[in-house]
Amino acid sequence: MKEVAALRRGDLIRVSERLTVEELVERFLDLHEVDPATTRTLQARLKHATREFGDRRPDELSRIDLEVWRRSLAPGVRHYAFRSFRQALTWAVARNLAERNPSEGIRRLTSTVRRASSDVGTRRASSRTVARRTGLCER
Repeated sequence: MKEVAALRRGDLIRVSERLTVEELVERFLDLHEVDPATTRTLQARLKHATREFGDRRPDELSRIDLEVWRRSLAPGVRHYAFRSFRQALTWAVARNLAERNPSEGIRRLTSTVRRASSDVGTRRASSRTVARRTGLCER
C-alpha cells in the first residue's frame, strides 16, 4: 500500500526500481479508476502485451519491437490490444514509472481492404442502379 500511496502523490521511482511490463500492467489495472467491465476489457486486451513483453521493462522496448508485435496479432485484436497497451504506457510515463513511451509516433495501420466508392453490391443499391452502373441498362 505504501507504493500505491507514493504513486498517487506523484513520487519518483528510481530507475533501478522500474517495473516490468507485467508489473506495470498490473498496477495500471489496479489504479485505473473505471467500471469493472472496462477493467475486464482492458485486462483481456493487455494480456497480449504481457504475454510478449511481460518480463521486459517498458524503457527497453523499441518502436520496432512494438510494430513487429502489433503485426503478429490477429487483425481483429490488433488495434484494440495495441491501443490499450499504448494507454498503459502513457499512464506509466505520466507517473514516472517509465521514462519514455515507445509507442509514441506509431500510427494506426491502414486497412488493406478498400471500400467501394459506390453502392454496387450493397443492399441500398437497387438492381436497376446496379444495371446502370455496370452498363447493362440504358439510361
